Amino acid sequence: MIRWIVLLSLTFFLPQMGVCGGGPVPPEYKAWSRPGATLLDVKKVMLECGFPTPETLNSDMKIVGMTSNDCALADLCMQKVGFIRHSFFGSGSGTTCHYEPALPACQPGAIIPTPSVERRLNSWWCNPDYTFYGCVQRDDRFPERCVKYDYRKRDNLPPECLP
Repeated sequence: MIRWIVLLSLTFFLPQMGVCGGGPVPPEYKAWSRPGATLLDVKKVMLECGFPTPETLNSDMKIVGMTSNDCALADLCMQKVGFIRHSFFGSGSGTTCHYEPALPACQPGAIIPTPSVERRLNSWWCNPDYTFYGCVQRDDRFPERCVKYDYRKRDNLPPECLP
């Protein structure tokens, strides 16, 4: 009897684990696509549109003071140059305006920024004090993951931070 209960439990729960979880949220840049664009192109345009990082934004937004309206403007900037955002969690575009349509950036007539190489090169992600691959002040429990690069030498910078 116990064997049948275990067997039935496994046949129900194992497929659900594959569909519903079991892994980290993918990086933000993987949600954006445009025909012919590489992942490096996506990361560059995200930074040029004002995203603080091409990685997951939750804690990064708090560190740099990015508001929901700022995030909506960055989303709209990406869309303005032909990128489409795909939701990781079901239906919908996954953009900020999809979830918060009352934001000023989501209203007709809002001024949408255009991508700026200068904004990318001076971004928080490419800043000499915080250049990183997935780590900054938010992750002080694992300082060995944080790497401070010599920005003046431009060595070991993420490719999206190069001119």
